[in-house]
Amino acid sequence: MKKLLFASLLLFFGYVTYAQKANVKKALSITEDKDGNLSEALTLIDQATTNEETKDMPRTWYVRGKVFHAIGNATGKKYESLSKDPFKDAYESLRKAGDLDSVKKKKDDELKTEYQIL
Repeated sequence: MKKLLFASLLLFFGYVTYAQKANVKKALSITEDKDGNLSEALTLIDQATTNEETKDMPRTWYVRGKVFHAIGNATGKKYESLSKDPFKDAYESLRKAGDLDSVKKKKDDELKTEYQIL
């Protein structure tokens, strides 16, 4: 019985971790879709930035920067309430991604490109 409980807990925690990584991936997908719901993308990425498993991943903050960049470029009043200064939020997110990636530098090229576009 203890083995079953332990195995269930391992599966549960693995699922929670995977779910947060899936939120990052889905937020990026929504952002790249020209008809994507950016408020949903922001909700998903905000969940990932507060989760213990994904909050220190450079990719999480890189995607957050892309979400805010898309919000800044979006037309229509429905996205104005999501951020007072989306480009500043995008810049700060990208900066944090760079700080978290300062050792491995896996995201350097992507960050440089996103900074130039921003």
